[in-house]
Amino acid sequence: FITAHELVVDGGLELVVFPNPSNTAFHLTLESVETGRADVRVTDLAGRTVESVLNLSTNAKATVGENLSPGVYF
Repeated sequence: FITAHELVVDGGLELVVFPNPSNTAFHLTLESVETGRADVRVTDLAGRTVESVLNLSTNAKATVGENLSPGVYF
């Protein structure tokens, strides 16, 4: 099992997803040394967008997936 998934993009922006896989809701944290906002799409194994978080501030947390089936998301 992967307990967390991290994605680092140019400019030092890091997205942490925990827990993943998930049986219930999971948490997104967008970390950066710079202040900003981003739109985050949650996709399933088939690449379909199943939930979106719009305008998430850096260094903020969001809870998503409360209405999703247990599984692995990207």
